[in-house]
Amino acid sequence: MLNLPVWDPRHNPADRYHLMPILTPSYPSQNSAYNLQRSNRIIIKREMKRGHAVVKEILLRKRPWSDLFEPAFFFTYRHFIVVIVSAVEKRCFMERCGLVESRLRVLVSNAENNCCVKIAHVNCRAIGKGPEDGTDAAFVKEWFIGMEFSHKRIT
Repeated sequence: MLNLPVWDPRHNPADRYHLMPILTPSYPSQNSAYNLQRSNRIIIKREMKRGHAVVKEILLRKRPWSDLFEPAFFFTYRHFIVVIVSAVEKRCFMERCGLVESRLRVLVSNAENNCCVKIAHVNCRAIGKGPEDGTDAAFVKEWFIGMEFSHKRIT
């Protein structure tokens, strides 16, 4: 057998701090949810509860199955951070989008470090537009981060 590191919190102290380990079934076993953040865990748990409640009502014939798959991102949050990337040239635009996408996780992590932020939820579908939209606008892409704040008072 190869001598590759396996996810094991008993032998690797760093593994003990993973929030919601989801292990790969292959060797070497690794945590596929390594990048999961506190907000992600809260969102997943909330969506599981919502899904369970909706399915119960569906089985009682009180709601249609389509209700289970309704996107609710913009109706869930009252506050948003909008990250906008724009460029005139497509190549430059693609490079900037790649850079921003790679840094969104860091932005969310930094937001979570603020005691007043309960959830920072990046909408996984960025909204983009460009010259093909019939406008004279440059290439533009927007990421929306839904924010939920705790009601703790800072002393």
